[in-house]
Amino acid sequence: MRFAILANPVSGRGRAPDAARELEARLLANGHELDVFQGGTAEDSLDFLRASSGSADRLVLIGGDGTLGFALNCGVELPPIALLPFGTANLVAHHLHLPRDPAEAAALAENGRVLAVDAARVRLTGLEDEPIERWSLLCVGFGPDGEIVRRIQEQRSGPIQITDYAGALAGVAARWDAPPQQVLADGQDLGMHGYGVISGVSFYGTKWWNLGPCALDDGRWELFLLPELTLANAVRLSTAATWTGLERARGVTRLPVARVRIQGDSPSPVQVDGDYAGTTPVELILGERQVQLIGPA
Repeated sequence: MRFAILANPVSGRGRAPDAARELEARLLANGHELDVFQGGTAEDSLDFLRASSGSADRLVLIGGDGTLGFALNCGVELPPIALLPFGTANLVAHHLHLPRDPAEAAALAENGRVLAVDAARVRLTGLEDEPIERWSLLCVGFGPDGEIVRRIQEQRSGPIQITDYAGALAGVAARWDAPPQQVLADGQDLGMHGYGVISGVSFYGTKWWNLGPCALDDGRWELFLLPELTLANAVRLSTAATWTGLERARGVTRLPVARVRIQGDSPSPVQVDGDYAGTTPVELILGERQVQLIGPA
């Protein structure tokens, strides 16, 4: 087989290049052809991904959920994707039980099962008040979720740490009021809510926050409408998500959805796949695209 390998050089606190070299050596030893790209500009990386669309049998990404999202939005359909997880949260990797060891990841890239995973088309108002559109594999959150990520990105000076979320969460829970938003799901008006998450995987923010069972290929994501975020509610929701699943927490509504629109009189901040993306109104549409990911056989 011919493999295209794209490594994010800053992933894993700089350990991704070493992991890439070990993975490359394993694949070469097994007789495969490789095209490898590390570093360079974002445009150079996009050019590499677009070229891989027509030349590679499989694509290996070395990085985190952000690297996967970058590839997902390169503008072309990609070959089946194997992920060697070196990001902060690695939610897709946790959902699929992907190995972080380069030797195991090489074996998975060769022999793993190709899965068809639902991608969501997301439309919203961007950072410069312009309409934008992108594809997502992970989650979209509005209200406190978006505000927490916005604050982290505003203050960050390097890779995001899990501990960064604790301070931002405490500040939002204590001193920020979420503007109410109308939630329309598959044509049904669910009323006004300040806080919600729509997710395509079983984890949210961190591997310790378990949302509950989530199919990857049923044409639906899971909508969670959450109670007002206070410090007390944050503790209660975190405890439920860690031990029993967020869906079991008091005050949480869960609903499988194929199309969601969120809008309000005042805009609410929105995060997409862990990045602050803009504000409501936001629309999420399933059923138009599936992405091929490689998981354990």
